[in-house]
Amino acid sequence: MKRHSLILLFFLACSNFLLAQNGIVITPNVGEPSSQLAVTLTGINTQFSVGTFTMQFFRQGTGTSQIAASNFQIKSPNTLEASVFIKGSATIGAYSFKLNHTVTGQSNGLNSFFVGNPATTEKITSISPNIGSLNQNLTVSISGSRTRFTQGSQSLAFFQNGSPTSAISINGIRVENDSLVNVDLFIPANTSRGFYDIAIGNFSSFFFKPASFEVTWASSIKEEEETSIESIVYPNPAKELIHIQTKDALMEQAEVLDMQGRLVQTELPAQPTKNIELHIGEFLLPDQQFILKIHTNKGVIFKRILVN
Repeated sequence: MKRHSLILLFFLACSNFLLAQNGIVITPNVGEPSSQLAVTLTGINTQFSVGTFTMQFFRQGTGTSQIAASNFQIKSPNTLEASVFIKGSATIGAYSFKLNHTVTGQSNGLNSFFVGNPATTEKITSISPNIGSLNQNLTVSISGSRTRFTQGSQSLAFFQNGSPTSAISINGIRVENDSLVNVDLFIPANTSRGFYDIAIGNFSSFFFKPASFEVTWASSIKEEEETSIESIVYPNPAKELIHIQTKDALMEQAEVLDMQGRLVQTELPAQPTKNIELHIGEFLLPDQQFILKIHTNKGVIFKRILVN
């Protein structure tokens, strides 16, 4: 009994550590020497405002000029976009970083930035399934590359708009091996629909996957027959292009889901419309069924489509 109590206390300590984090997550967090890439800086428990930003990278605790960030643009209260340049002389390996803001001060980097081959970088590679419905229990598998999940008790948190949320209940975390964690979740009926960021880590590592899990109102795909929204989807089967039309409702977004409910493609029109042309991505395998999820101002429509 005493041993179980100690394990529970340690897990709670890890959870509190993760939720109390205040800093910046950089995505993508890997680049090769002599390259320039666009990155997104997500604030965790922070609020960006008008001001001037600078960013400093560190190699083994020592400041370095081998990586430089510039052209900061505020996209939301918790999101920045920036340009990162990696010199050809940059040393292969992990770098820490700090963001300085003339208004709010300094924020530490929560994850690391890697210089080297993306294939050998520590990261979350997939979340499956990446969609859940209201009032649903499900198990989500988080796969990683070089993540070393077995080294210490893992803790997981969901984020919305850069702040941790308890809207999705985490009922259990099972570390299967160094690169796989299974998480038991419950999504209450009053949970806000939309996309959630996922953070998983312990006292030695931190991994962040933005907009990686979606909560939807639909409990099944039967709404295709039950909806009163008039719509036409053609051709079906489809090969290269799908036409979507509605009679009265305005479409705000169209998504393609596989039969396990995983998001594989999104089409976002410039403004709400009654006509959408969806170009089938190369990653949609032929001779397979998919679910077309159409968001409108009057509700959500589900349609089955076949790619041939």
